Amino acid sequence: MLINLKKDISFKIKVYPQVDKFLKRLSKKDPLNLKQVMGSIREIEKEPYKYGFIQGSVKARKKRKGDYRIIYMVDDSTNPPEILIFQAEHRKKVYKNIEDLL
Repeated sequence: MLINLKKDISFKIKVYPQVDKFLKRLSKKDPLNLKQVMGSIREIEKEPYKYGFIQGSVKARKKRKGDYRIIYMVDDSTNPPEILIFQAEHRKKVYKNIEDLL
């Protein structure tokens, strides 16, 4: 029987400034989608290993929610482990300049 021990780990979330800026902008423009994006961040916090990697990356993962994407990495080297959310944006914009952030 396999046991997933990582589910019992609590994670610390760090949000990059550009994500914070996006969330503030979204709160004014589209509060309903803000609730969905924030719900997705909570889902990531509960099960960060559940979501797939970005194509061509072995570290960066993505969570899709409607037309929005959340890009993050899990840093297991810290105690407690950290989830680094470094990009959140509309699907048309999120992957531009992402190589600079990785």
